[in-house]
Amino acid sequence: MNVSKIAQKGFSGKKFQIEIALRFQPFSHLPATECLIPGSVYAVRAFPTLLEFIHQITGEVFEYPLPENGPVMTLIQDLEKGRVFIRGKQTVLITHEEENILLKFKEKTVALPVKEKGDFQKIRTRLSLGVHKKQDWELVKRRRDLTEILPIWHAVSQMIPELEQADLPEYSDFLALFEGAFHGILVPHSRDPLHLGVLKEEIQSPLYFLRESQKGIERLFVEKKGEELLILPQLYPSFHAGRILNLQIEDLTLDLEWTKKRLRRMIIRPSKDQTLHLFLFKGLKGFRMNGKRYTSKEFFKLEADNNYYFDCFEK
Repeated sequence: MNVSKIAQKGFSGKKFQIEIALRFQPFSHLPATECLIPGSVYAVRAFPTLLEFIHQITGEVFEYPLPENGPVMTLIQDLEKGRVFIRGKQTVLITHEEENILLKFKEKTVALPVKEKGDFQKIRTRLSLGVHKKQDWELVKRRRDLTEILPIWHAVSQMIPELEQADLPEYSDFLALFEGAFHGILVPHSRDPLHLGVLKEEIQSPLYFLRESQKGIERLFVEKKGEELLILPQLYPSFHAGRILNLQIEDLTLDLEWTKKRLRRMIIRPSKDQTLHLFLFKGLKGFRMNGKRYTSKEFFKLEADNNYYFDCFEK
């Protein structure tokens, strides 16, 4: 049945919005902390009186002194606005715009020329797993909780500019990968410096690996195999509740919400006409779509550029 006609007959999605309030601004008070500059192939390593800029592909390093900034500092990676803050006696705002890394002070702006152009893109797909703690990175690493690590990791992976494709290592244990394949605030290694056995071989392009890890994270929540759409196929035991917005998979865009490890609401926006079979986990056998009941065994047709609202999932 063509369910877009049901929507035209009066089913309303006005109150059927899924939202995420979580904003991504991880920070550290620890000197020598390193983080990626959003939209750049450069990372910045911050000391109270010195900034180091490291090219993540060539390894090239150059410095900028901050002689009047010590002895304490805070580094903030603002993923929402594509910038890095360094706060000490003075505040420095760092961005990569065109072919310059810009250091914006209160009374001046310093342009550091580089060869590559900056390419900051706003976060397109948002993930929340129900944790809203302060994103103090030393505490995040100590807690070792994927419910707060993965949403930030997922956001950082979207900050990487377009890169040449490279071979990717196989992985499945995200927590082990977090502990062994990154330093600073999610700056990727090419090899395993702590010898944890996480990386079996050197990563050819750490930045490309980080960029592509977005897809691996999203496959925990949605997969599409032909006409079959798998919802929450690999939900970790600790992921009791969560939301994901604007997840794009092939020719579909989805918003999801689940609680108590069960799907609660979902919105699908197809970009082309298609037939779909919804494969539900956790023993769910039925649902409501645009006000009409369906079973999980049914195939249904979707029309391009329509919104399809799913709720009332039942066992």
